[in-house]
Amino acid sequence: MLPFNQMDEDPVRHELDRLLLSEVLDITEAERPDVHEGVALLRKMLCQEPSIHGGKKSKVKLDAS
Repeated sequence: MLPFNQMDEDPVRHELDRLLLSEVLDITEAERPDVHEGVALLRKMLCQEPSIHGGKKSKVKLDAS
């Protein structure tokens, strides 16, 4: 998983959000794509908050090895 300030581009976090909505809350993407898109938008907006990104210029890059 990437650091919290990079959650908008973290595929692991995206999958966790999808599973939470689908498996726990029973909000499937097929039935309610707007809800899943809304969570993605909120994730992106949260990463833009100064208290989250803290002005960080560098990004962590994980290799898939």
